Amino acid sequence: MKSKLLMFVVAFMLSASMYAQVSLSDFQKAKVVWYGLNFTQAKLVGSEGFTNPEVIRNDYFEKWNGLVVTEGDKYDVKGAFNKSDMSIDLEPVNTANAKVDYNTLVTNTTHTITKEDVQKAVKAMKTNQADGYGICFVVESFDKMQEKGFIWVTIFDAKTKNVLVAERLSGDAGGFGLRNYWAASVYNIIKTIKSKKYKSWIQK
Repeated sequence: MKSKLLMFVVAFMLSASMYAQVSLSDFQKAKVVWYGLNFTQAKLVGSEGFTNPEVIRNDYFEKWNGLVVTEGDKYDVKGAFNKSDMSIDLEPVNTANAKVDYNTLVTNTTHTITKEDVQKAVKAMKTNQADGYGICFVVESFDKMQEKGFIWVTIFDAKTKNVLVAERLSGDAGGFGLRNYWAASVYNIIKTIKSKKYKSWIQK
């Protein structure tokens, strides 16, 4: 009986380690890089809201990613993760996003992805960070029917690219124009991280 219990405990610990949370002290001291919005697993739901997917891929993907650089005070990823210093490297996601097939980007059916899809997206990014952590928003969908963006907020080990934290969050869209409308959902997700989620991910 004791041997069976021991085997169960060991199996549980090994399973839990696959989704280990990040140490607060390690995260605060470590180099952290923001890698932006990864659209390689995403769909745009509701064809009436996305009439030119080629332009969205070629233009708007980079526009949405650029907001953290040009409007950093508003799209405050650094503040959401309680970092006084955070590097930004958008080249890996811009390169990956440019390869998205715009012919299959828009759908009229609900689209969901899994943690395995998130890991796939992270592994495929060509990053050069040797240590510390990376943060990436893996976009599941911008859903015009629900007027929400659905994003997997992801923290990964920079050296191995193993995902340590991946949680699906949603943010209400809104505003004038395509860029601002969906940027609002990103903004609202950043607010949720700052007010509610960060402390639950980064344990003491």
